[in-house]
Amino acid sequence: MILQALAEYFDRKAADPDSDIAPSGFEWKEIPYVIILKHEGNPINISSTYEIEGKKKKAKTFFWFLFR
Repeated sequence: MILQALAEYFDRKAADPDSDIAPSGFEWKEIPYVIILKHEGNPINISSTYEIEGKKKKAKTFFWFLFR
């Protein structure tokens, strides 16, 4: 009963566009570098996603599929 209530709460929060909860199977993940690809799939460049927050560098957060 408690697990069912938690699952329903998660589904409501994940459906809310203002929520930062990722749907099942996904997560928000800090990714420090991304590989830029051509349309054919060939790599063009490696780009840093770091942003300055105060005195610290922090990688940008992306919506990521879990590979587990």
